[in-house]
Amino acid sequence: MAPILVLFAPIAGALFANLVPPTAMPLGFWRGLVVQCALVAAPLAATGAGPVRWRDLPLARAGAGRSIALGLAYSAVYLCLLFAAVHMGFRVSHFDLARRTLGLATVMALYVPLWGVLEALWMSYVYAYLDLALLRRPHPSWPGLVLGGAWFGGLHAAVQMLAYHVPWDRAWPDVAIGLLFCITQSITKWSGNGWGAALFWTVSNF
Repeated sequence: MAPILVLFAPIAGALFANLVPPTAMPLGFWRGLVVQCALVAAPLAATGAGPVRWRDLPLARAGAGRSIALGLAYSAVYLCLLFAAVHMGFRVSHFDLARRTLGLATVMALYVPLWGVLEALWMSYVYAYLDLALLRRPHPSWPGLVLGGAWFGGLHAAVQMLAYHVPWDRAWPDVAIGLLFCITQSITKWSGNGWGAALFWTVSNF
């Protein structure tokens, strides 16, 4: 039961996000915060009995150096692309309104633990569960990575519709965001360690 709650935690969060009153500004930020809080299901499930435990995520010392090095390299590439996009005049952050309304300190205090670390833990749990329980493969595997990306993309589109009331014809392209899951968790695949993936996700998801 616990893994199912983890897999569908973003959907539960999106439904509860509708309880945020429309007067709470910026509304999208606060509804997003509710969705992120639902992801606490992953560390709770890993703490209890179940097919995925903390050791499976894998956040250990073994392979941490290679994982963090890959995370830093991925982050450097991302920041270079971000700088180029800003230089070309593209809007690249979805926290602009929140920063202007709440201030950078408040946004960062909520972003780093919830959109960064907690979501990275959720992604690691999903990847491990797909490998160990569904596909019954040694973790981390390439099939689990691809399946996790598809799941992440589908959930992202569903959350857009349920929490933010985006119509289907505008939400379905967000399925492509599943590629970000694949890119992030490829660090875990290459290194056998999840610390670098958590680092890169925290940097790139802002």
